[in-house]
Amino acid sequence: MKMVTHPNIVELDEVMATKSKIYFAMELVRGGELFSKIARVGRLREGTARHYFRQLISAVDFCHSRGVYHRDLKPENLLLDDAGNLKVADFGLSAFADHLRPDGLLHTTCGTPAYVAPEVICKKGYDGAKADLWSCGVILFVLLAGFLPFQDDNLIAMYRKIHRGDFRCPPWFSSDARRLVIKLLDPNPNTRITVAKLLDTPGSENPQFRNRSLPETAILWSHRPKRTRTNPRGLTLSTSSLSPRGLICRRFSRVERARGRRGCGSLPRSRPAG
Repeated sequence: MKMVTHPNIVELDEVMATKSKIYFAMELVRGGELFSKIARVGRLREGTARHYFRQLISAVDFCHSRGVYHRDLKPENLLLDDAGNLKVADFGLSAFADHLRPDGLLHTTCGTPAYVAPEVICKKGYDGAKADLWSCGVILFVLLAGFLPFQDDNLIAMYRKIHRGDFRCPPWFSSDARRLVIKLLDPNPNTRITVAKLLDTPGSENPQFRNRSLPETAILWSHRPKRTRTNPRGLTLSTSSLSPRGLICRRFSRVERARGRRGCGSLPRSRPAG
C-alpha cells in the first residue's frame, strides 16, 4: 500500500511486527462503508454518484499506473471520510505486475461473486486492470440503481448471467449512464472500455478528474430520477469472497464445458434493455 499513496486510497502509515503478529497503522476514515450508505438510502442522487465514481476511477487509474490491481473492488471496500470523499481500502487480494505469468496475465480466481469479472470465472487468465474496470461498472450500476446488476439465488446461475453480460438497466438510467454501464460491463475483456478510453473524451483534462464534471460518456444526467423501491438486500451477495480454488468455480467450469462453451469471447452477449 506504500506504493499507492493517493487522496482516494486509505493510507498505510506504519507497519510494526512482533515474533508472532504484524500490525498495520492505517489512516482513520470515520464515514463508514459506501455499502452502508447505499443500503440505508437506496440509489444515490446523480451528483453524489458522479462524485464517488470520479474518485473511484482516479484511485483505480493510479493503482494501475503503479502496477497494482485491486481485484476486490466493491462498496464494502470503499470508505467515506468526514468530508464525504471516497477512500479505496482492503488490498488483501491485490496483485502486482510481477505476479503475472509468462502469458502476461493473472490466474488466481479471487474476488467477490457479484462483482467479479467473467474472465476471472473462466480461469483462463485475465488482465487485472480490465477485471478491475468490470468491478467499477458493477459499482456504478449499484450507485445508480440501488441493487446489483447480476442477481440470482443460485450462484451458478448468477455466474452464468455474468458470463453472458445478462443484465437490464432500470428505466430511470439516462442514455449516457446506460451507454457507460454497457461499456464497463462488456463481458468480452478485449472490447471492454479502458480507463484511457474513459478519459479520452472532451472535458477530461487529466487522469485525476480534477475538473468539476465527468466526460460526457461518464454519466451526465439531465433529469432527476424518480423515486422507486430499491433492493439493498440484494447487495448481500457481495459478503462472500471466492476461494482461489473454490468448489463453486470448478463446478461452474464443468457446467460450462458440458454446455459446449468455448470461452468468454465466444459467448453471445445480451445487451441491457430498458
